Amino acid sequence: MKKFLRVSLYVIILLFAVFGFGLTLVFIAQKTGLTNDRGAVDKNDRIFKELAEEKNHNEILLPTSAIDSLLEANTEFTELFYKIHFINKYFPRNAGLILNTYRNTKDIKIVESMIKALSIYINIDSLINLPERHDHKVYSDSLAQKWMNSNEWGVLKEALVKEKEFVRKAAIATGVEPRMIICCVIGEQMRIYNQARERFKQLFAPVKTLSFMTNLSYGVAGVKEGTALLTRHHLKDTSSVFYLGKKYENLLDFKEDSQDVISRLTNYNDHYYTYVYVGLILKQIKTQWERTTYPISERPEILSTIYNLGFGASNPKPDPQAGGSTFFVDGIEYSFGTVTFDFYYSGELADEFPFWENKWTEPATEEQTDSLSSL
Repeated sequence: MKKFLRVSLYVIILLFAVFGFGLTLVFIAQKTGLTNDRGAVDKNDRIFKELAEEKNHNEILLPTSAIDSLLEANTEFTELFYKIHFINKYFPRNAGLILNTYRNTKDIKIVESMIKALSIYINIDSLINLPERHDHKVYSDSLAQKWMNSNEWGVLKEALVKEKEFVRKAAIATGVEPRMIICCVIGEQMRIYNQARERFKQLFAPVKTLSFMTNLSYGVAGVKEGTALLTRHHLKDTSSVFYLGKKYENLLDFKEDSQDVISRLTNYNDHYYTYVYVGLILKQIKTQWERTTYPISERPEILSTIYNLGFGASNPKPDPQAGGSTFFVDGIEYSFGTVTFDFYYSGELADEFPFWENKWTEPATEEQTDSLSSL
């Protein structure tokens, strides 16, 4: 019995000793931080660190809101973000616009197209392969698209913001993405701004307004009278390759008054019908090409080029080329199609003229159209 008690006592003492030793280890671990939970390492951690280091060297960082989007990104976007990281080293404004677009749309295809569009001005693969250095030139206040750093574009941006409601209503009425519509207006305005330099300085720049055409071409989008009349005719002509369908037939029936086409296009205070015409012209061109199995619905530069040249230049073929009118901006020559392409994929004014998930939708109903035009 005594032996049993002695063994039991030894066991109890040993247990207390082990327990005390364990408490001592826990105390040491807490003091030294060994118990801190490190969590899983994010697969983008290295890129995040590089961006943080880049801020220290260049005092430039991609928008903080972009990080939230990246945390939700999938593997496909991680590869694109790697390219955006290198764009950010030289053109942080472009990188910020791309990430802002992703945050708003969550559309990887648009982001990919925006990056590819920059290849006109930036050899991204070369940037990636350059030796790591922190004394490279950073174009912190510039976009890669040089014409978008001009005084003309600065004025035009402010003027376009005033147009967003007209464009939004016209987009709903025609079922054409606002960004696609405004592209054509930008091409016309940049052409006029740079071909009429004195008028730009004296009239447009001081009040941040759009140029207004009243001779041969009309309104803020430079729609020719003949083009406008053809557009209306196509709406009714069921045999035309430009015919859009019954839902569109009455879209340009002016029920409230008998004003002609020109008076609608030259209404100085209300540009709604100008943008309706632009949307319909683009949609008619798109429809014609689809009927001949050469779709250009995702080609803003081709659609805008044909818009600029007129219906007569709309000849469906497998290898269409962008072009149209040419003009100089700060000594560099651009074509109508290039300017519209640059803007579309730049991400500029994306809040005012957003990317739609479906660029081409059904038009508004007749009742909705009437209410839009009267607002």
